Amino acid sequence: MIFLEKALGEVRSENAKIKFTTDSKLAEANALVASIEEKSLEVEAKLRSADAKFAEISRKSSEFDRKSQDLESQESALRRDQLSFIA
Repeated sequence: MIFLEKALGEVRSENAKIKFTTDSKLAEANALVASIEEKSLEVEAKLRSADAKFAEISRKSSEFDRKSQDLESQESALRRDQLSFIA
């Protein structure tokens, strides 16, 4: 009987160690998941910010191209006017 009680005590002790280790690993895994989710949200926010900046750059680039074409047209018109005065 004492042998069985001792064996049962060892099994319970081992079971408690395993449960503690399992609980610790689960807590670590949950913390890691929470950290990954937080970083994922940060990355998504940065991507949205980058997309907004890219859209602004694209808009300004289009505006610059339009103004550049306007200046080229004005320059061409001024050259024609200059040539007509010379001729």
